[in-house]
Amino acid sequence: GRAVQLARQVRRARDLDVSALVTAAAARLAARPRAIAVPGGVYDLVIRDRALTGARTTRLAWGAGDEGLGWFGPLAAQASAATERAGLTRYHPGQAIAWGSADEDTPLTVWSDGTLPFAERSAPIGDWGEPVRRFALVTDGRAAGLALDVREAALRDALPNGGVRNLVVGAGTETTTALLAPQGRPLLEVVDLGWLETDARTGRFVAELGLGYLHDGSGGAAVPVMAGTLRGDAIALLAGARRASELVDEGWYRGPAAWRFDDVVIG
Repeated sequence: GRAVQLARQVRRARDLDVSALVTAAAARLAARPRAIAVPGGVYDLVIRDRALTGARTTRLAWGAGDEGLGWFGPLAAQASAATERAGLTRYHPGQAIAWGSADEDTPLTVWSDGTLPFAERSAPIGDWGEPVRRFALVTDGRAAGLALDVREAALRDALPNGGVRNLVVGAGTETTTALLAPQGRPLLEVVDLGWLETDARTGRFVAELGLGYLHDGSGGAAVPVMAGTLRGDAIALLAGARRASELVDEGWYRGPAAWRFDDVVIG
């Protein structure tokens, strides 16, 4: 008697992978009746599956370029050349995107690539007829390129690049299994979000846990949990995350299959 709505946007039928979608949905449906409300407290989080790229996103405030990019929405919006030129962004090429982000063991590197074959946001030209190019958004934890349409490129005597498109993220150094190992505090494996809201101006986010699994480090079976609210700075969270060495190809996202965020408060 239980049902779930499935949604996926792809450009090739073989990328739809209906069998995997149905299998994952069945697992979530089987876990939900056993799920308990997650107790409030401080956790380490591992974000994966639908929670990483498939969350329904609502933009809270000013900004453009973050629609449909989930956790990466504020980063994409901050890379707007127009807002950077007006001094309304915390993102400045050459500077760290968050405190200590350039000093991480494996600092974050993110590219925008609208030239990927069959990717969701790929296109030969942008909205104003400019060529779409691959460019670095973040290099080793520091802001790199800006989204340049024809006008912004002309003002900076640079080549236009078609704006932020598909995101390609550098791999981490740990396996997903290693990331799921508790280290001193309970670990919450998040596989689905109820919703995710981001603020393009500040980078802040608010999210509701749709479904997760609580690992207490005892070696026993993980406990399904749901509800609970997460809050924080999305850009700082991404900058300080440990990333899986396994890569996935999910429409507009090509990068680590799992991200680990330590010391996150859930209310």
